[in-house]
Amino acid sequence: MPENNQPDLEDFQLELDGALKIAMPAQPEVTEEDIDAQLFSFIANAPKGSKLTSLADLDDAWAQEAYPGISGIQEMREVIKQRLKQDSDYAYYNMKVALTCDALVASLRGAIPEELIKANIDEVRRRSEYTIHSNGKSLNQYLKEMDMSEEEFEQKLLEETEHDIAMNIALDKYVDQNTIAVAEEELAQYLNNDDPEAFMQELRQANKVEEAKIAAARVKAMRTLLEEVEVQEKSA
Repeated sequence: MPENNQPDLEDFQLELDGALKIAMPAQPEVTEEDIDAQLFSFIANAPKGSKLTSLADLDDAWAQEAYPGISGIQEMREVIKQRLKQDSDYAYYNMKVALTCDALVASLRGAIPEELIKANIDEVRRRSEYTIHSNGKSLNQYLKEMDMSEEEFEQKLLEETEHDIAMNIALDKYVDQNTIAVAEEELAQYLNNDDPEAFMQELRQANKVEEAKIAAARVKAMRTLLEEVEVQEKSA
């Protein structure tokens, strides 16, 4: 392995026979029952003594009073439906991304050096603990809720680190095999920055333009893979 603690891509092969293939359940439709369940939360959380006791109490007058600007309960139901649809789309897309990543990693051949995993596991630990703390929990609380020992948590971190490294190697191999490149003027677009000029100035001052090109090429490759992946429907 090179001294800069980066993997040698020549030690790996990416075996792709056409587009990646993943299996996903059909995306569920938002039903009237789903909307009713959301509306019922208003009843369940109503203060003691409230006149809200059933869905029938959630009428036009209630909707107009609770949400000024809403014409009535039908518009309220439509607003809820659109929000549930957005949540469903987001969850479905995230599932597609995760399964596509797994399929890409499964196509990679080669052993991840142990020293590379050790060099990156602390960053994965920091990221995991930050997420746990952001949800208002301590690590001990999280482990208890997940019924997970410290040893199992460490194993989980190890597996996530290896997966992350394999994912980046697989993307870099895909970039090389498909001659994917990102020009400097496209970096802000692929790395989600709204101020391209300031972004490029910052990259140049930090001498990180080439590093940013690698990251952007991975993003471009991932977008291509998601566009081309073949999704086969499976039972939920």
